[in-house]
Amino acid sequence: MKVDFTLKRFPINGRLKEHSGLPFSCVLQPYHRLPDKEAATGDASAARSNSIARCAQCYSYINCYCVFDTAGWVCSLCNRHNALKPQQQKRYRLDPTVLQELPEVRSEVFETLAEEPIPVPMPALEGSPAAQQDPGCVSGPAPVVVALVDTAAGEEFLELVRSSLEAALEALPPVTRFALITMSNRLGLHDVRAPEPSVRYVSLLEPQLRPGASVAAAAASSPAVAAPLSDVMPLSSLLAPVGGFKGAITRALEENMVPEQGFGEASDADASGSGAAVGPSGAPGQEAAMSRNGGDGAAPGGGVRPGGAGSGRGGAGHPPAARGLGPALVAVLDYLKVLQSPPFLSVRAPDGGGGLSGHGSGATAAAVVGADHLSQNPSPVKLLLFLAGVPDFGVGRLINPRRRRAAAMAAAAAAMAAGNGVGSGDAPVPSPGSEPWLDDVPASSVEFYEQVAAACASLGVCVDLFSVSSGALGLRYLAPLCSSTGGGIYLYPSVDESAMPQDVYLRMSAPSASAGILRLRTSPHFKAVRHYGRFFPDPTIPDLHHITATDPSDAFAVDFDFASPSGFAGAATSLPPTLQVAFQYSALICEKPPPPAPAPQQGQGPAAASGMANGVSDEASGGARAAAAGAGGDGRRYWLQRRLRVATYRVNIAATVADVYAHANPDAVVTLLMHKVMRVAEAQGMKEARLLLRDWLVVLALCYHRNVHSSLTLQQLATVPVDLHFSQAPQLAPLLRLVYALLRSPLLAPFAEGQHPDLTAFLRHLWSGLPPPELVRAVYPVMQSYITPDQLAYPRHSLSRAALAGPEAPPIFLLDAYILIMVYYTSRCPPEVPFPPPQQSALRKAVASIRSERRITPQVKILREGSEDSELFDQLLLDEPDGHDTSAGGSSGNGGFGLVQFLDHVASEAALQLQHEAQQAAGAGKGQQR
Repeated sequence: MKVDFTLKRFPINGRLKEHSGLPFSCVLQPYHRLPDKEAATGDASAARSNSIARCAQCYSYINCYCVFDTAGWVCSLCNRHNALKPQQQKRYRLDPTVLQELPEVRSEVFETLAEEPIPVPMPALEGSPAAQQDPGCVSGPAPVVVALVDTAAGEEFLELVRSSLEAALEALPPVTRFALITMSNRLGLHDVRAPEPSVRYVSLLEPQLRPGASVAAAAASSPAVAAPLSDVMPLSSLLAPVGGFKGAITRALEENMVPEQGFGEASDADASGSGAAVGPSGAPGQEAAMSRNGGDGAAPGGGVRPGGAGSGRGGAGHPPAARGLGPALVAVLDYLKVLQSPPFLSVRAPDGGGGLSGHGSGATAAAVVGADHLSQNPSPVKLLLFLAGVPDFGVGRLINPRRRRAAAMAAAAAAMAAGNGVGSGDAPVPSPGSEPWLDDVPASSVEFYEQVAAACASLGVCVDLFSVSSGALGLRYLAPLCSSTGGGIYLYPSVDESAMPQDVYLRMSAPSASAGILRLRTSPHFKAVRHYGRFFPDPTIPDLHHITATDPSDAFAVDFDFASPSGFAGAATSLPPTLQVAFQYSALICEKPPPPAPAPQQGQGPAAASGMANGVSDEASGGARAAAAGAGGDGRRYWLQRRLRVATYRVNIAATVADVYAHANPDAVVTLLMHKVMRVAEAQGMKEARLLLRDWLVVLALCYHRNVHSSLTLQQLATVPVDLHFSQAPQLAPLLRLVYALLRSPLLAPFAEGQHPDLTAFLRHLWSGLPPPELVRAVYPVMQSYITPDQLAYPRHSLSRAALAGPEAPPIFLLDAYILIMVYYTSRCPPEVPFPPPQQSALRKAVASIRSERRITPQVKILREGSEDSELFDQLLLDEPDGHDTSAGGSSGNGGFGLVQFLDHVASEAALQLQHEAQQAAGAGKGQQR
């Protein structure tokens, strides 16, 4: 657990908050990895959450800020005195030495078990008879990973996906149940349990439109597939434990996952408008030469084909391959319904009765998956979606196939007329930014993906989207699939520049929590009023939020407000501001065997010796261990645990604006600003969001100006220049540059030539989950300089050309823009300096260190000044003018808007506001004299 407050001292009331101009908020990382010492101190795994004392009035947990007396304890949030219940008196004996040994009393953060751990059986060894006889249970505690792969793509893309899934198999625990499903205008269910891996194909269907019926009604009433997937192959047969079938899964990836027949082909008759329509066109920007004949289609009801065998589909010709993402998702979610059975004995929420149901998806989710809305599955379920083009078939289609074919033919004709020689049959690559269909997506498709996202969340399915395309995919419409389920979006402009295998490995190997519920409790004088990020409020229980899935680096934001105008006045000594965050979640815990040691004493087991490091206490595992299957060959055991983490924070009060400024957290402030302007941009457009952010900075500058010169009149204030460097409040100084960089970012800046059409949607999703330090790095890159690859010159430079110029400037620069790392050799670099830098050099080690810390693998470019990518390096020098008059919210009139122009613009806006206030005051004074 980690909490970053925007103000490390809370303003005493709302009036002081308004006078400061800063947000009153916090950024939460509920699953943040605890330091070893803090984790050991707060380890309460020997107890259960229902044995931890709670306040009878506000239901907060007992914590380190509570006061004890001879009769009981006083709640640190509501000040209620609580008597100890008879069953609690043994644990909470009113002896200071005993109390201080309890994790929940001695530590700000403690963690305990909410339910009895469930052992996850280890799979039999691969190739053994026991592995072939694996019952394939699907409703137990084993985590499930389903890969849904787009095969309406070329061999290069599928080879990249093969490498990525093989990396996933190395990262996943052996107890994971894995399934491979391929998708085009049919679904392929890959049976890896059979002696010879085979594929069962099921055709996807277009919704049957009836006269007078809407597209949404047709989609809800029409089947998505020719036959339910459970009738074609039971899910228990499709899911295979990684530890027992890794070789068979790898073989299926290599032999059976092939490009769909008809990929890259087009019917001239259909494209010209003559003849019957035979189906949607293939993926844009892909070559027909990349197509490879593979597994054949099936009869509409499904059929079995060995990998690479089968007769042609539809006679001599094949319909062009299509992407039925919408029907595929409907069918797969309906397939996964059986995973909902909760493995725990009960699914009660010890945190105030908020259970795992009540996600508000209800009828919408049921309409999509064709099932009742049931409670979320506590066992981890991941859906890995690999996409190479725009969904263009069935419900959820983002682009009309006829429109695409017409555009492709027009582009080809124009290229031929210009003498470019496009006539070899290759599909023309759409130029970024020239995607008019992005603004012409049917509203029914937009609503469809929102409903599917709600269905995924209700089923406890976390969706990760890995996309590869040089053109637009419509990520802004697909983003709810990931943002509503705690998943990630990964965008690669080409196969050659893709780090997909590394990202898939990182994603699959990272610790993750599922089926989370987050409860915020505050002392009575303030409250949580708004939330931001990938969690959503419970429709019935106040301050309870649901998190489908999260990892240690995911961050969420919350706005606070005062419960009354008086705020904390009078509460400074009796009840200081206190926040308690309770996070309950499910996680797969690996119990590693302890090192060789003397035999434990009677009544102790191995789990008791290993402590919190393995996450299983003696009490937790004593009864369940007998039910566990045999451990792995190295002695490891896996458990699905339902855990509760509670953190309590007490914050001091600031009585003056200067005190508020002295305790501001600029990184957290920018994180809140980013969330707020993203919400405005979605609702009112980017122009309004830019103006709002710029105006906020003007207001902050005015608040600071009035506070510094509090003794001056309004007329005198108007004559004093505004100090935008915040020289008397150094904590505010970084805000100017960060706000400017946020305005210059693709999130808010006008679309730039050569920019990927989906870059804004990708960054919006990525940045919405970043904690403050990582977001600041993404917004304003860090540039270092080196004299040689082994000698650091300066650890930080401004992002300006002045840092690169001059005879004394270092010759090598390292620029870290979070998703991109650039090593830049200037023209002054001596010829004897090795290029590229040696693998063992300090510069290379710095790059490797940065890459290892990221949740997403950054692309690395090593270049010389004047080379092809030099323009990209120049674009990242954010302090320089960008060529867009309005990108930072104003107009420079000189064809560019850089940091200097932005400072002048904010200063002039602040001066105009001061003059307006002075004129109003002067007019009011004259009126009173009359």
